[in-house]
Amino acid sequence: MVYIIGSNLESGGDNGIQYGGAASIDIVEMANATWGDDVNVIIETGGSKDWAVDDISNKSIQRHELKRGNLSTVEDLPLEQMSTSSALSDFLKWGVEKYPAERYGLILWDHGGGVLGGYGNDELYNMQFMSLDQISKAIKESNVHLDFVGFDACLMGSFETAYALKDYVDYLIASEEEESGIGWYYTDWLNMLGNTPNMSTEEIGHAIVDGMTAGNQRINSSSTLSVIDLSKIDAVYDAWLSYLKQMQIELNKGGYDTQADARINSRKYGDGKRVSPDGYVYEVHTDMIDMLDFADRTGFSGSMELKNAIVNCIVYNKTNISGSNGLSVYMPYYRTEEYIGSAVPQLQAIGFGNEYFKYFDSFCSFLAAGNPDVDFTPTETTETPHISGTTIPFELKFEDIGGEYGVVLSKEQVKEISSIVVELGYRIDREAFWVLSMGEYIDIPPIVDLQDSYAFLLEDEVLFSQLFSPDSGESLEGYSIVADSGSINGALYQLRYMPAILNGKQNIYVIVESLHNSVDDPSDDYTSEVLGYVINDGNSTDNRTIHEFSVGDTISTNTAVVHWLNEAPDQIHIESVPELSITYGEHGFQGLFYNKTKSGNDVYRYIFIDIYNNCHYTEWTYY
Repeated sequence: MVYIIGSNLESGGDNGIQYGGAASIDIVEMANATWGDDVNVIIETGGSKDWAVDDISNKSIQRHELKRGNLSTVEDLPLEQMSTSSALSDFLKWGVEKYPAERYGLILWDHGGGVLGGYGNDELYNMQFMSLDQISKAIKESNVHLDFVGFDACLMGSFETAYALKDYVDYLIASEEEESGIGWYYTDWLNMLGNTPNMSTEEIGHAIVDGMTAGNQRINSSSTLSVIDLSKIDAVYDAWLSYLKQMQIELNKGGYDTQADARINSRKYGDGKRVSPDGYVYEVHTDMIDMLDFADRTGFSGSMELKNAIVNCIVYNKTNISGSNGLSVYMPYYRTEEYIGSAVPQLQAIGFGNEYFKYFDSFCSFLAAGNPDVDFTPTETTETPHISGTTIPFELKFEDIGGEYGVVLSKEQVKEISSIVVELGYRIDREAFWVLSMGEYIDIPPIVDLQDSYAFLLEDEVLFSQLFSPDSGESLEGYSIVADSGSINGALYQLRYMPAILNGKQNIYVIVESLHNSVDDPSDDYTSEVLGYVINDGNSTDNRTIHEFSVGDTISTNTAVVHWLNEAPDQIHIESVPELSITYGEHGFQGLFYNKTKSGNDVYRYIFIDIYNNCHYTEWTYY
């Protein structure tokens, strides 16, 4: 049973340009497989403004049978929101009644957003989604036990998803991270099932994971997908709860800095930068991290029991994302305002007891005590920490340290630094400049021990992207966002997203991939290719479908951020800018990365981010 909420992945968004078709592509992949009378594949479609397959309507909910390569619509129902527990439950009940079988599997297709973002954005109903407790309720009320639930969706390979389904499902197949544009590949594993209908559920899971991994390798994209044995999730819950209690003891002993550093630096999922339609770059967070990576980084008493429980529940996992081990977990940090109001009620609804939340209440209280901008109100039973917050100044001055620029902090202040970003700009006049890069994360720079303090020696190296057309000689340059990096056969690859406007209408990211032949010196000897683009629709979850440019397409820059030199360092303004554009020709676009030449009109600064998520700004400096 395949439940497809098409959303903007199918329609391509709401900007008058029809791209997308991701759901239809997967339906074609299913149709290309062969199976006999021992297997039924039934599909429900809806939730999209448009469909690439002519036989699928956007004006009703439709149920289809897929057999011998043909999609036959067997029921046409009144339009309703698909991202509700009742709609999903009705589909399951209908499927079991009309197509009785010895075993049942359910695939949920669409966007996914982890604990805070749920599953299934219905485009016809304001992109509303289904929370974990609603998914669990739908399956419970359908009164069918499922061999597996698979999410062809982002960010659903979590401990919380597994716990929500454990009483009604044997296995969960899902991804910790965002899936790429191609998602699952359906033809091969359905062929295998058709040839061997009695293959075990674990074997089905293996085939699904292998198929998705192989598909992503062909486009040099990162991926992670797990098969999780839900009969072993209770053991993970018990070990995790015990570990939370141990962390609470350490937290009360003054261990916030260690735990916050581990939380910040553990493998995060769904986090990144987005560019709004007006050109503003902002960060997106889901508060999902790898469970085992966090246990490794904290290493308190009970970590081995927790790690063993996690490993035992993961039947099969493939990934090329460092720090990914197969099971994520929700830990509030960046979006604390949604912890009490959104996360706690749904986790309670799936069976998490009150003891589960005591550590998170305390951790968020420490975070809020150190950062007045954190939106978190402790419960009456939570003891408020007696700390006054960070002692690091809001504005930081460069100092001359042996002939080099640096920022000097006390050794206690250095313990509070979690990360550093660099921002680049270009001077307009004496009053203001364009901010070209709204924060590229960098490695913690070299630190010099000054006996009673430390000095961070800072450098000004940030990569920009340049696109050019071999046909017209036109070029376009601007900052770009690191989307993904890793290693393939010993060579380093990197994907960068360059924000742009397509044909004067559509906000997009141009995807530029570089493959470096040297891991030791990635700035030298590399080849670069423009893979296409993804639509930037302003939602917290980007369109995951990769599109190709067509001859005649034009792309232009949309940098529109201004900083006035006489204002506070955290003040940024949105204004219009002159448009630069290039045209896609017969030979396409070519792309490269480079360090911008120092012209005397360029500015840069650093932002130090502490363990309480406060920002501390150096002065803007010309070079």
